[in-house]
Amino acid sequence: MQRWFKRLLLGAAVLLGASVAQAAQWQALPKPMPVQTPGKVEVIEFFWYGCPHCYHLEPSLETWVKKLPADVQFRRIHAAWNSGMQVHAQLYATVQTLKLDDKLNMPIFNAIHKDNVELRDESVLNDWIAKQPGINAKNFMKTYKSFSSQTYARLSPQYTRDYGINAVPTFVVGGKYMTSVADAGSEADLYKVLEQLIAKVRNKQ
Repeated sequence: MQRWFKRLLLGAAVLLGASVAQAAQWQALPKPMPVQTPGKVEVIEFFWYGCPHCYHLEPSLETWVKKLPADVQFRRIHAAWNSGMQVHAQLYATVQTLKLDDKLNMPIFNAIHKDNVELRDESVLNDWIAKQPGINAKNFMKTYKSFSSQTYARLSPQYTRDYGINAVPTFVVGGKYMTSVADAGSEADLYKVLEQLIAKVRNKQ
C-alpha cells in the first residue's frame, strides 16, 4: 500500500475518532420537547435531592447559572423513578413555588448528604424547616401539603419518562440535546459542552 494512501487512511481514522468522541459528549433527544419560554434558550437540569452526584455538582452549578446571559433560561425538574424520589419531588415543588431555591437548595442537599436528615419524613421536615433562618415554617408546610405540590410529585415520573432521563444529573438544552458529567467527561467539560449546545440552539442548529 502506498505511503500517501496509508496517511490518508490514518487521517480519516483520526477525524472519525475525534468525531465520535465529540458526539459522545451529548446526544439528541429522540423526540424534541417544547420549551417553557419561546425565544429563550432553555437549559433544564434533571436532578434528585438524594443524588450524591447532584450534591457535589451543586456549588459549581450555582456559580455557572449566575453567569448565564439574558437569553438563557435555567430551570430544574426533579426526577423520579420511585415513591421515595417522588417525596423529594414534592419538597422541591414547595421550594420552587415559594421561590426559595437560592435559600434552601444547598441546605437541603447538606441536610440529606452531610447531616443524614431524613427529610422525606414529614415530622422531621417540619422540625428541620422550623430551624431555617428567614423561612416561615407554617407557610412552607402548608405549601408542601398543597394539591399543587402533591400533583408535581405525582407527575414527576411522567416528566422523567417524557424526556427519556435514566440518570441524574442530566441536562437538556433547547428541548433537543442532552448531556451529563459522564457524557462530557468531567465537571469542567460539562459546562463547556453546555455552552456549545446553548450556542447551537441559539443559532437554530
